[in-house]
Amino acid sequence: MKPFNRQHPVRGFFNDPRVQGASHAFHFGIDVSAPDGTPVYAVTPGKVFIENHGHAVAVQAPDGRAFGYWHVKPAVAHHQQVRLHQLLGHIEAGWGHVHFAESIKGRYLDPIRPGALQPFTDVGHPTIAQIMFRRGKTELKPDRIKGRVQICCVAYDTTPIHVPKPWSHMPVAPARLRYRVMCAGRCVQPLKPGIDLRVFRKPDVFHAVYAPDTRQNHPNKPGRYTFILDHDWNTASFANDGYLLEVQASDRHGNRATSGLAFKIRN
Repeated sequence: MKPFNRQHPVRGFFNDPRVQGASHAFHFGIDVSAPDGTPVYAVTPGKVFIENHGHAVAVQAPDGRAFGYWHVKPAVAHHQQVRLHQLLGHIEAGWGHVHFAESIKGRYLDPIRPGALQPFTDVGHPTIAQIMFRRGKTELKPDRIKGRVQICCVAYDTTPIHVPKPWSHMPVAPARLRYRVMCAGRCVQPLKPGIDLRVFRKPDVFHAVYAPDTRQNHPNKPGRYTFILDHDWNTASFANDGYLLEVQASDRHGNRATSGLAFKIRN
């Protein structure tokens, strides 16, 4: 969108949860906030494909990448060749944003990864709101952890610039979550992979990433992003003692946050 040299507000991030009734999926692009009717322009030259029954425009670039612009009323024709920054259409009534996706050979990429969509600057850091142990749906008291448990956390990132109402102050997904166990100031478990949201995930692994109490954002109603960092963590590998569970969240631009939960193992 114009101006091309200014960062625009992004209200939805890559791999955000999308929960609609029994449907659970990962967001396969970003949502750029703008008023209905806002003109949408091509980020690359290429060949146009009208998709989603006329409600989306895709542009196949010469280098093989495909760029999708959803919730857009097309101003171009199917199979038309367009140039860089040519008008593609306008944001349809009732949407208030354009969903922008990038893919190559059918694999979705994060459009705001470093070196991709420009300009984009993110100097804030994610937030770890809660760390917990669970068994099933039951949250366990940290003063007596025993057996096989889940390690979970509530975490989110913050949009770099203000997003207009009713989508202001909504959580967005961090890029990566990792954890480790400390005891008496020393690491007794190396930093574990946890969850990597830099790579697009298919719906069949949704429940391996997001816990059942996860909610997506709705107008004027922020969601809740609860992640499962480990599905089967076993205290039997550790001596009875006091420990610190340390969780690290990071975004695509190197900003990090770390938080900890003190707990005791009583096998």
